Amino acid sequence: MTTYFEVPNEIYTIAQDLIPEHHPHLQDAAIKFIYRAEAWNSQGNITSVGVSRPSEKSKVAFDHDFDFLVEIAEDTYSDMSAERREALLDFALCHCKHVEEKGYRIAHPPISSTKR
Repeated sequence: MTTYFEVPNEIYTIAQDLIPEHHPHLQDAAIKFIYRAEAWNSQGNITSVGVSRPSEKSKVAFDHDFDFLVEIAEDTYSDMSAERREALLDFALCHCKHVEEKGYRIAHPPISSTKR
């Protein structure tokens, strides 16, 4: 069973620093970051971060509305240097896009996924 828990404020601070410079389309987006206890296997790759649109269930579980849910593997994140942590969060934000008159969507940027 997967265990989830709150991330430290440091993660929100890094994202707030990245958004104006590299992701200005996300200035008004509500982004929820959560830790997942361990990295997971996705299509044969060990994955340290995942981005999704929140389900109604997750909105109720977290008791507020948000545009994106970013899951971060705590086991790999805690072993990363500050530079790699920033790169991982930047990679996650690259998957968040805003489409005029359609709202927020998940993007699939032409970059490789992060591995352990």
